[in-house]
Amino acid sequence: MATLEELIATRINKADELRRQGIEPYPHSYEPTHNTASFLAQYGDKVEAGETLDELVRVAGRVMAVRKSGGRTFIDIEDQHGSVQAVVQRDNVGENNYALLHAVLERGDFIGIEGNVTRTKRNALSVDAQSWTMLTKAVRPLPSKEYTTEEGDRRGGLADPELMYRQPALRFIMDPSARDVMVKRSSAISLMREILERHGYMEVEIPTLQPVYGGASARPFTTRLNALGGMDLYLSISPELYLKRMLVGGFNKGVYTICKNFRNEGIDRTHNPEFTMMECYKAFVDYEWLMRLTENMWEEIFTEVNDSAQVRYAMPKSELGEQVLDFKAPWERRTMCSLVYEHTGLDVANMEEAELRERVQRVYND
Repeated sequence: MATLEELIATRINKADELRRQGIEPYPHSYEPTHNTASFLAQYGDKVEAGETLDELVRVAGRVMAVRKSGGRTFIDIEDQHGSVQAVVQRDNVGENNYALLHAVLERGDFIGIEGNVTRTKRNALSVDAQSWTMLTKAVRPLPSKEYTTEEGDRRGGLADPELMYRQPALRFIMDPSARDVMVKRSSAISLMREILERHGYMEVEIPTLQPVYGGASARPFTTRLNALGGMDLYLSISPELYLKRMLVGGFNKGVYTICKNFRNEGIDRTHNPEFTMMECYKAFVDYEWLMRLTENMWEEIFTEVNDSAQVRYAMPKSELGEQVLDFKAPWERRTMCSLVYEHTGLDVANMEEAELRERVQRVYND
């Protein structure tokens, strides 16, 4: 079995071979007429099995599979929206172009296909290639596809959880469903902005480098500004103080920011030193108004982005197991003191501080 270094060297040689043929393996541009989703939507009901339309289209994407059958080659091309099959026939592209395709094309490359819309006898909507264009000759090979052996063992794919988190781009390639998380996150943030601005809020930016950190109790990341004689600066741990200054300055209808915060503290599954926060402030409203804004915002976001106000959630290794969380408004209102009393029997609202500290310490010792 070839080593990774040998595989990379082979792929670089294939890129060089394209250059020797006068073909740039990394061209500057290519203009598809369709992405995979629009191609399937436009032609899905127009072509019968075995039929070819006299309509030229261009599609482009990453090669995820190559299958040769005599003088025809079937290529699965994937983009952000899905996948489509291209059929490259020796008689259509010519002997030399067909041989070159097999000499240089590999899984992981990006390719452009121009051809007629067709549907194979096996009923796969495809592009019957008249020409092909190498768009990016991939130097590193992709992991093999996941498969199950006869003994029932799972092999191949991207199975290492640490690798999945350290190289998210590779995870997105191998597991298209993982990209859905990023798409939903973007949609949720866009909708959050729309909701806030619907209520009169204005988006503002706050400094990331701050001479005095505040708005939260956390250990900051520190740096120095050489242009001002080595002045101490801190990465923002919270946008709170700067947003409140905007209210003081007269922006009473409300301000908000969606920003990065940095806290130089512990790391676990739910805590990261760098994280994104939305924070908003508005004059002349109380916490009850903000509670209504929050619950209605979350209901709208989940319903719009996730098609339901209910989500299934499970924290790994948690004793709670999988739960159904319902974000439909209105949410139940409970005070912290009432919840503590319900679960512990302690009436903390009527305790002196010394007694409360003693009872808390007793719980930790147990």
